[in-house]
Amino acid sequence: MSRKILPQKHHASAPSTSRLQALKRRFTLYARSETNLTCTGGNSLIEPSAAGLSTDLDKFSKGSTIRRNCQEVLSVLEKLPRRCFIPKRSAEPPKASHPNGNLIMLDWMLILAALAVILLGATVFTNGLEWFGKRMNLSDGAVGSIFAAVGTALPETLIPIISFLFGSETAGHQIGVGAIIGAPFMLGTLAMFITGLAVMLNRRKRDDYPIMRVDTQVMERDMRYFLILYSVAIGAAFLPAYPVIKIFIALLLCLLYGNYMLQTLRSKNSLEVTESDLDPCYFAFHSKDPALSIISIQVISSLFLIVLGSYMFVQEVQTLSARMGVSPFIMAMIIAPIATELPEKFNSVIWIRKGKDTLAIGNITGAMVFQGSVITAIGILMTPWHLDTAALSTVALTFASVGLAYCQIRLRKHLTPGTLLAGGSFYFVFIVLILTGRL
Repeated sequence: MSRKILPQKHHASAPSTSRLQALKRRFTLYARSETNLTCTGGNSLIEPSAAGLSTDLDKFSKGSTIRRNCQEVLSVLEKLPRRCFIPKRSAEPPKASHPNGNLIMLDWMLILAALAVILLGATVFTNGLEWFGKRMNLSDGAVGSIFAAVGTALPETLIPIISFLFGSETAGHQIGVGAIIGAPFMLGTLAMFITGLAVMLNRRKRDDYPIMRVDTQVMERDMRYFLILYSVAIGAAFLPAYPVIKIFIALLLCLLYGNYMLQTLRSKNSLEVTESDLDPCYFAFHSKDPALSIISIQVISSLFLIVLGSYMFVQEVQTLSARMGVSPFIMAMIIAPIATELPEKFNSVIWIRKGKDTLAIGNITGAMVFQGSVITAIGILMTPWHLDTAALSTVALTFASVGLAYCQIRLRKHLTPGTLLAGGSFYFVFIVLILTGRL
C-alpha cells in the first residue's frame, strides 16, 4: 500500500536495539488489527504494513529521512494503549490449524451414536408403516413408492428441519441444505448402483437376465415426477427471493407430490404385499395380525428416536466441521444420506433376491420423489435457498444419473442393471471433485 508520511518538525533520539525490536513486534500485531496509525492531529500517518515498516526500521541508521519517518511512527506506537495491539476477531469461527485429535475422535463417536439412534428409529418406523400398508391391502408400488420410501426418507426430512430450527444461522443452514441436496444424489447414484450390482450377482437365478422385472409404468411415472419436481425446486434458487414466490413454489411442490401419491395408490398393476414380504411387527413380534393401536405406538416411539438422533447429529456436525475446517454443507451432504438413507436401501437388495424388482426400485424412486418435492419445499421456505457451485454440481450429477435410467425405460420399455451401475460412476466423479478441492 502507498504510505502517507507527515512532515516531522522535531528529531527524537534513536531508540535502543531491544526497544526497536519490541516496537516492531508491537507494530506487527497492530497491523493485523487492520487500522491505520494516526498522529496527534488525527491525520493518517501510515497504512499498516508490518513488512514494510520492519524494512525501514532495519535501515534506521542509514538515512536521515528514514530516521525521521520511523521515529514519528515509534512515538505514535508508544502512546497507543495495549488493547490496540490485539488483533480483531473474525466474525467466522477460526479454523483450527492443529485440531485436538482427542476432541475430533470424540465428535466422530458422538456422530456415530446419533446416527445409530436415527437408524434404530428409522428401522422401527419403516416397519410400522409397512405393516400399515399391509393392513390396508395396498400394492407393491404403493408400499415401496410411498410408505417404505417415506419411512426411510424421514431422517433426511427431520435433519434439515432440526438444523434450521436449532443450528446456527450459517452452519445450520449449510447442514440442512447439504442433507436436502445430498439425499436425492445418493439415491440416484449410489443406491441405484448397489441395486444394479445385486441384480448382476443374482443373474443365475434369472432366466430373463439382463431385463429387470420391473413395472415400467410405475418406474417411468416415479422418475418423471422426480425430474419435473426437482427441476422446479432447483429453478427456485434462481428466482427473486420474495416470500410470495417461495410460498407458491413450496405449495406447488407439495400439491404435485399429493397428486403423485394418488396415482400410486390407484395403481392396480402390482401384486398385494403378503406377510412373507415383511419382517414381524417389532412391537408385536409374535403376532401375524397386529392391531392398529400397536402399530401406531410403534410409529410414534420411533419418531421420537429419529428426532432425538437428528438433534444430536446436527449439533455434532457443526462442532466437527469447525474443528476440522471442513464445510458443514459437504460433510452433511456425504454423511447424512449415506448413514441414514443407504442402510435402508439394502432392503432393495433383499427384494431383488426375491425377484421383486418393482418393490426394490420403487423404494428408491419413491424416496427420490419425496426428497425432490416435500423436502426441497421445506428448504425453500426455511432458508434463502441460494445454491452454490458445489450444490449445483451435485444436482447436475443427480439429473445425469436418473435421466439415463429414465431414457432407457422411456425409449426401450425396460430397465437393465448396466444402466443402474452407471450411477456409481457419477458418485465416483463427485468423490474425485471433493478430493481435488473442486467442490
